[in-house]
Amino acid sequence: MTLISNLISQNGNRMRTKKKLWIIAYDIADNKRRRHIVKIIEKYGKRANFSVFECMLTEYQLLHIKTKISKILDSTEDKIIFYPICLNCYSKVEYIPSITTKTNIVKII
Repeated sequence: MTLISNLISQNGNRMRTKKKLWIIAYDIADNKRRRHIVKIIEKYGKRANFSVFECMLTEYQLLHIKTKISKILDSTEDKIIFYPICLNCYSKVEYIPSITTKTNIVKII
């Protein structure tokens, strides 16, 4: 089954696609490239730490982020790591200090 067929049902209506939690961590040497890459990732997730984001992504969104980032990245200086996290594991994540506002928590639907 192709990605498009996952997104569109036989009658043409959009279907819900499966999302997966991804932790995206980066180490970007250049400030300009870093700002550009952060703007891309911020559209899809919440900052968990200075260089770490928590993102709930479809396969298409993950591919889109990777494609856009790869055009900016300098492979000799920069590094981005994508960690897939199962929802069971995510439910066991601990924050120290504890997060007290829901605005910093990734919503799982």
